[in-house]
Amino acid sequence: VRDIEIAPVPEELVASINEGIYQTVLSNLLDNALKYSRSRVRVHVAAEGAYLALRVEDDGPGIPTAKRELVFEPFYRDLD
Repeated sequence: VRDIEIAPVPEELVASINEGIYQTVLSNLLDNALKYSRSRVRVHVAAEGAYLALRVEDDGPGIPTAKRELVFEPFYRDLD
């Protein structure tokens, strides 16, 4: 059982996004958070200057620092 928290989005927050890419990114982040979390997943959206910051946090083991850049490689999967 996981505690899933979705932080409220401020009403004044407006962004122009590519809906298909946004859905894919959010789906991938949530799938991974749910797969690797121990008990908690938190979703938070906020304005950071001219940008929209989407954060999905969990209490899972995380990605080792040395392998973080690999998450941007298409079809990469860590088999360790």
